[in-house]
Amino acid sequence: MLNYESMDKLPMSLTEFDLDNIRGILAEPTRFDWYSAHVLRLCQKADATNLRILSQVYPDCVAAFLIYHLGYIPESFKAALPAWKQYEQMMLPHILKKGIR
Repeated sequence: MLNYESMDKLPMSLTEFDLDNIRGILAEPTRFDWYSAHVLRLCQKADATNLRILSQVYPDCVAAFLIYHLGYIPESFKAALPAWKQYEQMMLPHILKKGIR
C-alpha cells in the first residue's frame, strides 16, 4: 500500500511495483515494457521544458522521475506539480527506501 494517508485522490498511473523498481524500469527497457514504464523513460530523455509539459498529463511519472533522479522535487517544478508534497510523501519511501540510485 502506498504510504499516503489522505483521502484526496491524486492522479496516479504508477503502482507500488513501479515505484519500488524504478531503477530497473529506467535501465532495462526490454524487460519493463508497459505504458507507465515508457512514460518514465520519456521523462528520463526530456529536458526541463518538456518535463514540465509532461507533468500536465503525467504528474506522478514526472514526480517519481525527479525523486529518483534528484532525491526530491526541486523548487522549479513545484508550480508544475501542485500536489508535490503528497507525491513526495507517498513516493519517497518506495523510491529511496533501499538507497539504490
